[in-house]
Amino acid sequence: MAGITKATPTSEFNGQSYMIVFDEVEDYANKTVGDITKQGFDVGQVYQGSTTWNGEDPSFEDELDEQGDIIVSNPTKGTFGFDFEMADFSSAKFKEFLKGADITSLGTGSAFGANATATATTEEMPVITRPIALVNDTAKKALFLPKARILTGPNMENKLFVLKSVVKAQDCNVEGKLGTMMLIDKIELTFDSGA
Repeated sequence: MAGITKATPTSEFNGQSYMIVFDEVEDYANKTVGDITKQGFDVGQVYQGSTTWNGEDPSFEDELDEQGDIIVSNPTKGTFGFDFEMADFSSAKFKEFLKGADITSLGTGSAFGANATATATTEEMPVITRPIALVNDTAKKALFLPKARILTGPNMENKLFVLKSVVKAQDCNVEGKLGTMMLIDKIELTFDSGA
């Protein structure tokens, strides 16, 4: 019987509870979501209001005739990405996201004292390629980018130094296994027993 199907209750994706970065993946060709999400870490506190969508909107570019009428509208599907700012301004985050390196010796007589440690940025571009998941506020859904380039640098919010990351999804379509952007529903996060 023909007719209009009634709408079901809205299945919203609201807020954020976790931002999870997973271990680096060498080869995506034969991987599944399960393979690439076995090990990861939550980035910790994300500065309020800093998570924003930076993907390009889908759009049409119109090809017109001499009278200005549309001959054809060529679609562009847009891109997927977001920004966020980590409050954890630590040596571990410097090494992970900024490709930082430990300075093994500060020398003698430093004004910083004999027990001071240092982590320095290097000449390497601070870009990592990792799977990343933004988990909603109820921890029941995740926006998952299996292959994302993450560019990070320092930023300041009021008096608080943060690490700002810009995330861009990379093409990762593996038929029946992975997509460039994925909505993971009905999730039940598994945490490390030592956490």
